[in-house]
Amino acid sequence: MPRRLRRRYEAAVPALSSVVVRPLLVVVAVLIVATGCFAAADDPAPANKQQVNRKASPVTVATQAPHRVAPAAIARQVPRKPVVDAFKIESIVVKHGEDGRGGSVVAGNPRALNIVAESWRGRGLDPVLSIGRLVFRKYSHPSKQVLRFIVSDVALLSEGAEVSLQYGNDTSSRVVITTSLRVR
Repeated sequence: MPRRLRRRYEAAVPALSSVVVRPLLVVVAVLIVATGCFAAADDPAPANKQQVNRKASPVTVATQAPHRVAPAAIARQVPRKPVVDAFKIESIVVKHGEDGRGGSVVAGNPRALNIVAESWRGRGLDPVLSIGRLVFRKYSHPSKQVLRFIVSDVALLSEGAEVSLQYGNDTSSRVVITTSLRVR
Protein backbone atom coordinates (compact mmCIF):
# COMPACT_ATOMS: atom_id res chain seq x y z
CA MET A 1 0.00 0.00 0.00
CA PRO A 2 1.46 3.39 -0.91
CA ARG A 3 2.35 5.82 1.89
CA ARG A 4 -0.19 8.39 0.89
CA LEU A 5 -3.07 5.84 1.05
CA ARG A 6 -1.74 4.42 4.32
CA ARG A 7 -1.77 7.86 5.94
CA ARG A 8 -5.33 8.47 4.78
CA TYR A 9 -6.39 5.04 6.06
CA GLU A 10 -4.76 5.62 9.47
CA ALA A 11 -6.39 9.04 9.69
CA ALA A 12 -9.81 7.62 8.76
CA VAL A 13 -9.82 4.69 11.23
CA PRO A 14 -9.93 6.79 14.45
CA ALA A 15 -12.65 8.95 12.93
CA LEU A 16 -14.62 5.86 11.96
CA SER A 17 -14.27 4.35 15.41
CA SER A 18 -15.50 7.51 17.11
CA VAL A 19 -18.47 7.82 14.73
CA VAL A 20 -19.62 4.17 14.75
CA VAL A 21 -18.26 2.39 17.80
CA ARG A 22 -19.12 4.88 20.54
CA PRO A 23 -22.84 5.15 19.67
CA LEU A 24 -22.98 1.38 19.31
CA LEU A 25 -21.48 0.95 22.79
CA VAL A 26 -24.04 3.39 24.19
CA VAL A 27 -26.91 1.42 22.61
CA VAL A 28 -25.56 -1.87 23.97
CA ALA A 29 -25.14 -0.39 27.46
CA VAL A 30 -28.71 0.96 27.43
CA LEU A 31 -30.07 -2.44 26.36
CA ILE A 32 -28.14 -4.25 29.09
CA VAL A 33 -29.38 -1.88 31.76
CA ALA A 34 -32.98 -1.98 30.49
CA THR A 35 -33.18 -5.77 30.36
CA GLY A 36 -31.48 -6.06 33.73
CA CYS A 37 -34.00 -3.70 35.32
CA PHE A 38 -37.03 -5.51 33.93
CA ALA A 39 -35.68 -8.98 34.70
CA ALA A 40 -35.03 -8.05 38.34
CA ALA A 41 -38.60 -6.87 38.95
CA ASP A 42 -40.24 -10.17 39.95
CA ASP A 43 -43.02 -8.66 42.01
CA PRO A 44 -45.01 -5.71 40.75
CA ALA A 45 -45.06 -2.59 42.92
CA PRO A 46 -48.21 -2.23 45.02
CA ALA A 47 -50.80 0.14 43.59
CA ASN A 48 -51.62 1.77 46.95
CA LYS A 49 -50.63 1.72 50.62
CA GLN A 50 -53.52 -0.59 51.57
CA GLN A 51 -51.90 -3.42 49.61
CA VAL A 52 -48.61 -2.89 51.46
CA ASN A 53 -50.14 -2.86 54.96
CA ARG A 54 -52.66 -5.67 54.42
CA LYS A 55 -51.50 -9.01 55.84
CA ALA A 56 -52.51 -12.12 53.93
CA SER A 57 -54.41 -14.73 55.86
CA PRO A 58 -53.83 -18.44 55.11
CA VAL A 59 -57.26 -18.56 53.45
CA THR A 60 -56.51 -15.77 50.98
CA VAL A 61 -53.05 -17.18 50.21
CA ALA A 62 -54.50 -20.58 49.40
CA THR A 63 -57.22 -19.19 47.14
CA GLN A 64 -55.06 -16.72 45.22
CA ALA A 65 -53.82 -17.71 41.79
CA PRO A 66 -50.05 -18.23 41.50
CA HIS A 67 -48.08 -15.15 40.42
CA ARG A 68 -46.37 -16.78 37.44
CA VAL A 69 -48.36 -18.97 35.09
CA ALA A 70 -46.83 -20.76 32.13
CA PRO A 71 -48.35 -19.85 28.74
CA ALA A 72 -50.84 -22.36 27.40
CA ALA A 73 -48.52 -23.26 24.53
CA ILE A 74 -45.72 -24.21 26.92
CA ALA A 75 -47.79 -25.91 29.62
CA ARG A 76 -47.48 -29.69 29.52
CA GLN A 77 -50.67 -31.26 28.30
CA VAL A 78 -51.54 -34.91 28.63
CA PRO A 79 -52.44 -36.21 25.17
CA ARG A 80 -55.94 -37.53 24.80
CA LYS A 81 -56.40 -41.21 24.13
CA PRO A 82 -57.72 -41.96 20.64
CA VAL A 83 -61.37 -42.88 20.32
CA VAL A 84 -61.41 -45.99 18.16
CA ASP A 85 -64.38 -46.13 15.81
CA ALA A 86 -63.72 -49.55 14.24
CA PHE A 87 -61.28 -52.45 14.08
CA LYS A 88 -61.23 -54.33 10.78
CA ILE A 89 -59.35 -57.38 9.59
CA GLU A 90 -59.06 -57.24 5.81
CA SER A 91 -57.32 -59.30 3.14
CA ILE A 92 -54.27 -57.68 1.64
CA VAL A 93 -51.61 -58.61 -0.90
CA VAL A 94 -48.11 -58.08 0.52
CA LYS A 95 -44.82 -59.97 0.43
CA HIS A 96 -43.88 -59.55 4.11
CA GLY A 97 -45.74 -59.18 7.36
CA GLU A 98 -45.06 -59.28 11.08
CA ASP A 99 -45.24 -62.51 13.03
CA GLY A 100 -46.17 -60.77 16.30
CA ARG A 101 -42.94 -61.87 17.97
CA GLY A 102 -40.75 -59.07 16.61
CA GLY A 103 -39.90 -60.55 13.23
CA SER A 104 -40.80 -59.74 9.66
CA VAL A 105 -41.51 -62.90 7.69
CA VAL A 106 -42.72 -63.89 4.23
CA ALA A 107 -46.47 -63.58 4.22
CA GLY A 108 -48.47 -66.79 3.93
CA ASN A 109 -52.06 -65.65 4.35
CA PRO A 110 -51.60 -61.96 5.27
CA ARG A 111 -54.21 -59.66 6.77
CA ALA A 112 -54.34 -55.92 7.31
CA LEU A 113 -55.33 -54.97 10.85
CA ASN A 114 -56.95 -51.56 10.36
CA ILE A 115 -57.81 -49.42 13.36
CA VAL A 116 -60.14 -46.56 12.42
CA ALA A 117 -60.45 -43.39 14.48
CA GLU A 118 -61.50 -39.80 13.79
CA SER A 119 -57.82 -38.83 13.69
CA TRP A 120 -54.47 -40.03 15.00
CA ARG A 121 -52.59 -37.32 16.85
CA GLY A 122 -48.83 -37.22 16.56
CA ARG A 123 -46.97 -38.65 19.53
CA GLY A 124 -43.33 -39.03 20.46
CA LEU A 125 -43.72 -42.81 20.75
CA ASP A 126 -44.83 -45.18 18.00
CA PRO A 127 -48.09 -47.10 18.40
CA VAL A 128 -47.89 -50.76 19.41
CA LEU A 129 -50.76 -53.16 18.74
CA SER A 130 -51.16 -56.11 21.11
CA ILE A 131 -53.34 -59.10 20.30
CA GLY A 132 -53.13 -61.56 23.14
CA ARG A 133 -49.40 -62.29 23.44
CA LEU A 134 -48.58 -61.04 19.94
CA VAL A 135 -47.11 -57.55 19.56
CA PHE A 136 -47.10 -55.61 16.27
CA ARG A 137 -44.83 -52.57 15.91
CA LYS A 138 -44.62 -51.84 12.17
CA TYR A 139 -47.49 -49.65 11.05
CA SER A 140 -48.61 -47.34 8.26
CA HIS A 141 -51.26 -44.69 7.67
CA PRO A 142 -53.12 -45.50 4.44
CA SER A 143 -55.41 -42.58 5.25
CA LYS A 144 -55.75 -39.91 7.93
CA GLN A 145 -58.22 -41.98 9.96
CA VAL A 146 -56.62 -45.44 9.56
CA LEU A 147 -53.70 -46.97 11.42
CA ARG A 148 -52.65 -50.23 9.70
CA PHE A 149 -50.60 -53.17 10.97
CA ILE A 150 -49.84 -56.23 8.80
CA VAL A 151 -49.95 -59.76 10.19
CA SER A 152 -48.09 -62.33 8.07
CA ASP A 153 -50.65 -65.11 8.59
CA VAL A 154 -54.22 -64.93 9.84
CA ALA A 155 -53.67 -68.28 11.62
CA LEU A 156 -51.45 -66.45 14.16
CA LEU A 157 -54.45 -64.51 15.48
CA SER A 158 -56.21 -66.19 18.41
CA GLU A 159 -59.99 -66.13 18.48
CA GLY A 160 -61.22 -64.35 21.63
CA ALA A 161 -57.91 -62.57 22.39
CA GLU A 162 -57.85 -59.04 23.78
CA VAL A 163 -56.80 -56.33 21.31
CA SER A 164 -55.19 -53.16 22.67
CA LEU A 165 -53.19 -50.24 21.38
CA GLN A 166 -50.66 -48.16 23.26
CA TYR A 167 -47.80 -45.81 22.47
CA GLY A 168 -44.39 -47.37 23.11
CA ASN A 169 -44.08 -48.54 26.72
CA ASP A 170 -46.37 -45.78 28.06
CA THR A 171 -49.06 -47.83 29.81
CA SER A 172 -51.16 -44.72 30.53
CA SER A 173 -51.84 -44.42 26.78
CA ARG A 174 -53.25 -47.97 26.54
CA VAL A 175 -56.65 -48.28 24.84
CA VAL A 176 -58.51 -51.60 24.77
CA ILE A 177 -60.05 -51.95 21.30
CA THR A 178 -61.90 -55.19 21.96
CA THR A 179 -61.86 -57.75 24.75
CA SER A 180 -62.72 -60.64 22.43
CA LEU A 181 -61.24 -60.79 18.92
CA ARG A 182 -63.38 -62.31 16.17
CA VAL A 183 -61.31 -63.64 13.26
CA ARG A 184 -63.24 -64.14 10.03
